[in-house]
Amino acid sequence: MEYSEALANLNVLLSRDPAGERLYIDALERCRERIDEQAAADFVDGKRTAIQQIQSGSTIIATLIRRGGLERTILVDGEPYEGDLVQLQTDDNVPDEAVIETYVQTTPAGIDLAAGFRETTTASALFAEFPQFEAGFKKVLDECTAPEGKSTQELQDALIEAGIIGPGNTQSQIIHASYFTGKLEKYELLVWSGKKWHTTSEGKEAL
Repeated sequence: MEYSEALANLNVLLSRDPAGERLYIDALERCRERIDEQAAADFVDGKRTAIQQIQSGSTIIATLIRRGGLERTILVDGEPYEGDLVQLQTDDNVPDEAVIETYVQTTPAGIDLAAGFRETTTASALFAEFPQFEAGFKKVLDECTAPEGKSTQELQDALIEAGIIGPGNTQSQIIHASYFTGKLEKYELLVWSGKKWHTTSEGKEAL
């Protein structure tokens, strides 16, 4: 696949799956050096932090291969195999006892996509894009530095008390705590663990 086509495919992928975009980027970064395909899938499974991230690691890896972000290498008894996995399964020249290994490595398009994504998902980029909400972002980060973390409702109460959002029911409020947590999680400044929000090391540096 050509570089430009792969890059376009990957940008469309991220735009259509915002909940999973961090997993795609993590996978691309992990696979800059060739890695066993199953190990790559296991790595992605271990990076899942949100309930919205429903795809398995193996699905993420397979999708990146199809989209041109990763390249798969197949070895048969230690030698490169020129075909794909479908061809391998029906290849009569490959003995049943052959040792099959599959590896993946990030393509140039995948490397550039990941680098560009990281540049636009820093705390400073978030604050610059939404300056009117910077106080709210920092309030949430500060609250979630507590070792026990904070629930969404606790953050809602803290934001109201600080005067950052107005009181009222969830139907009448325009901005809610979940808006801030969603953005901060996307930028890896906040993480959901043990049914509470916790500020990451990057989030603490942003305060």
